[in-house]
Amino acid sequence: WKPLNDLVSKLKSHRGAGQVLVLSSVFQLVAYKEKLHALRVLPAAKPPAEDWAMASQDVFVLPDNGELVLRASVASPRLPTVSVRYRKGGEVLKRQGRPTKSLKQIFQEAAVPPWLRDRVPLIYSAETLVCIPGFGPCVPALLHSADERFHVDIVWNQGEFNWFETSKSD
Repeated sequence: WKPLNDLVSKLKSHRGAGQVLVLSSVFQLVAYKEKLHALRVLPAAKPPAEDWAMASQDVFVLPDNGELVLRASVASPRLPTVSVRYRKGGEVLKRQGRPTKSLKQIFQEAAVPPWLRDRVPLIYSAETLVCIPGFGPCVPALLHSADERFHVDIVWNQGEFNWFETSKSD
């Protein structure tokens, strides 16, 4: 009973939304959207050491963070080489036909849990954010063409914590 009573005491004194209560080196509790989430502590996602040559690689491995899979309707040697990065804070996007929004706003509107926001891969061409897997292209002209047969989709297979798939059924 002692460990259970200790846990209840910690929870009672720890009421802030979004607050993390670390219970061990592998387990934590997070209060978010009026629910208590029991989570495994994930290793920090490491930025890839090299860029993604999309024209020659359909799959791009993300260290400790799954993989990106390119799905193109028609093979194209003109696909760009892009860099894959993670959120640093302050990113702003302008999507075609939509107002400019911060990445934080987009994640909040999509209810991406705070503990996963730093793990979402961001795809850049030079210094321009061009795509967020699961959200679509930010700069459609780079990944799409006037040729209606040509369409690119980038899927993030998240491995052990497939949030995008499970969130759609909630």
